This record gives sequence, C-alpha cells and structure tokens, in this order.
Amino acid sequence: MIGPKLNYSVVWIFAIAMMVMSYSCRTEKPTIVIVTVKDTTGKTLSGASVRLYYQHDSLPDDQVRVDQTKSTGGDGKAHFDFSDLFELGQAGFAVLDVDVDGEKKVGVVKVEPEVENEAIVVKK
Repeated sequence: MIGPKLNYSVVWIFAIAMMVMSYSCRTEKPTIVIVTVKDTTGKTLSGASVRLYYQHDSLPDDQVRVDQTKSTGGDGKAHFDFSDLFELGQAGFAVLDVDVDGEKKVGVVKVEPEVENEAIVVKK
C-alpha cells in the first residue's frame, strides 16, 4: 500500500516542477508598433518624423515617460520597438500619442505587449 501513495506523490511533484519550469522559461516576444502616415488624399508619406510618447497630465512637459521619434520609410511606415520597456507579467503596456512633423496629437495608438501593433494616421 505504501508504493501507490509514493508513486502519486512523485507524479504530483513532477507535474508541479514541470509547470514551474515551463512558466519560468517563457521568453518575451517583441512589442512592436508600426505607424503608417498618410496625407489627406490617402497617399503614404515618406520621410515624415513620427513621435510616439506618453505624458500624464500631472507631469511637466519635460517629464515624458515614453518618448521615441522615427522617420517613415519609402512605404510611409515608421517602426518602433518597445520590447525593452515591457516586463513579462506586466498587465498591458500603454496608450501613446502620435505627433507627425511637429503636428501635435494627430492620433493615438494602443500598444498591446508582445505583438505587432499598427496604426494609420493622417497628416493634415
């Protein structure tokens, strides 16, 4: 009778160990944002300066938590990588404002962690 109880204990310990190991070995996937800039006619704009940032109302203008600027390529897309700002286990990431060529808040992008997020903004 002692044998089957011992076997169940070993099975449970093994199962718990496998669950812990599989969770701790999970690797982070990239958190990417691609912003496509178009003009009012729908044509993509190359060489546009795209700024993604988050600033809480209670912070002064010079204290922005997330702030990256990239230029659009020939396809009108600017690529941002926020993987280094995301931590595994974190719930969500951010909602960022989008400026284009100095034009303030032409859009917003909700950034989901560990996926490729896309947004289209129109420069007036």
